[in-house]
Amino acid sequence: MISVIVCYHNADYLAELERNVARTIGCPYEWIAVDNTENQHSIFSAYNEGMRRSRQPYLCFVHEDVRFVTQDWGRKIVSHLQDPKVGLVGIAGGGVMPKIPSTWALAGQSYNLMQARRGSGGHHMELAKCPVDYTGNRRQVVIVDGVFLSMRRKLSAKLSFDENFTGFHGYDYDLSAQSIVAGYKNYVVYDVLLEHFSAGNQNAAYYRQLLQVYAKWEPFLPLLADTVDYKEIDEVHNVHVMMRCMVAQHFGKEDIIRQVTTFKNRIGLRWSDKYVSLQILYYRIIVTCSNLKWWLQAKKSAQ
Repeated sequence: MISVIVCYHNADYLAELERNVARTIGCPYEWIAVDNTENQHSIFSAYNEGMRRSRQPYLCFVHEDVRFVTQDWGRKIVSHLQDPKVGLVGIAGGGVMPKIPSTWALAGQSYNLMQARRGSGGHHMELAKCPVDYTGNRRQVVIVDGVFLSMRRKLSAKLSFDENFTGFHGYDYDLSAQSIVAGYKNYVVYDVLLEHFSAGNQNAAYYRQLLQVYAKWEPFLPLLADTVDYKEIDEVHNVHVMMRCMVAQHFGKEDIIRQVTTFKNRIGLRWSDKYVSLQILYYRIIVTCSNLKWWLQAKKSAQ
């Protein structure tokens, strides 16, 4: 019934996940593990390889560093995917893909999982649910986070992982956009719970891939779920946020100016290069002060 597809780098994580899936999925399935221990794949090529190997009518793409808590979760996922209007189903995501590159947490946030959180004593697991008072079993989104993605196999003729991209970021944004543009609706479900042991890593590679994926879909943006009013999205603020992120990830000044020129053209801003340069300087000061504050606090805690 379900093809469970995992691109793995850590064999121990994979073995534990395989045992966990066998105990919890609650329906017939095939296990497809794509070996990436020597980094021979991007996430795009690995997941496409998994699709090619699959023989079941439903596909679940899942990270290796998770553990399913819900019993019979496979049956629940299949129930959601049997709706012909549904494209992708996951356990976390956001309701908008705006004109300016942004994380899915921008608006219409929807998620339900046990998430690793960083703290002074290391990582600990914490229930993360949004909206906290939501009682439905699924909620419409645009972007479905890649920790867990599921779809009908017959949609693979329309939805696949774009191997023009490389690396391990942005595949979920791109596949989600493919689904919406093809006329389907994406959902976060609230009747499946899993634990995710990684706190995530939004590094420079993440932001560069985000820029590329947004450039691909720019003619179709913004993409909105029914839960989001675009009038509430402040695209100018999004430009500032992206500038600060690029500064924090050590993008070069000329690179940032080039990207901001693209952003401002999308939304009709009349910023000069001089203004952008001053903003870059300002954010460099802010980021440096923030890093210094973190370093002093860490040093004090270590004493």
